[in-house]
Amino acid sequence: QALTEHTPRQLRIMFLMQPWDKPMNYSDQTVDDAKAKERYFKNFFGAVKSVLRNQFVREGQGWTPDDRALWQVLNECQQKVHASLLDNFKTYEVIQHLVDLVQEFNKYLSPGTKPKHLLVQK
Repeated sequence: QALTEHTPRQLRIMFLMQPWDKPMNYSDQTVDDAKAKERYFKNFFGAVKSVLRNQFVREGQGWTPDDRALWQVLNECQQKVHASLLDNFKTYEVIQHLVDLVQEFNKYLSPGTKPKHLLVQK
């Protein structure tokens, strides 16, 4: 019945946003939260694809302090995701870490900047 109203991806995200070892909360609010996260990530990956299609990605890729700061944020996020998965498979924390990372990347991808191809790909 849920699949008639929501996409499989939305339901998967909803499942990931809740602890696996506790009763699941299935409500309009949790489904709406999952839909919002799906849109958020979909918009982000669309922006990444757009950036990677630009011609300036073929230019020199010397890193600026902003690039290095984002690289550090990315590495920290990877460590946090790994730690959350090791700590009782806390996927709800992983989703939040990824949202935080996307926020930082959205700042990095602001108009007028020339993001580094390899960093954006990673």
